[in-house]
Amino acid sequence: MSKAPPAPPSLQELRVEIDTIDEQVHELLMKRGDIIDRLIKVKQTQEVGSAFRPARAAHTRRAPVRHGSAGPGRVRRTDSHTRSDAGEPAG
Repeated sequence: MSKAPPAPPSLQELRVEIDTIDEQVHELLMKRGDIIDRLIKVKQTQEVGSAFRPARAAHTRRAPVRHGSAGPGRVRRTDSHTRSDAGEPAG
């Protein structure tokens, strides 16, 4: 006798998962900002180069593409409209 497959998660359960991830992402971005503040202070005392490195920034922006994803909620530009990846108007 076979068991029925488990029920799919509810929308509320999925939203809770997303909210948890959003909180983690926010915390990581805040930590990243703190490190950037420290980096800027170090760069100012060393007088070597710039705190902002365009090549590194471009590398970071390409990370979702390298991992096979355009990224969640990423907004792309079309000919005359800005749309989300889901095809809905952004914003």
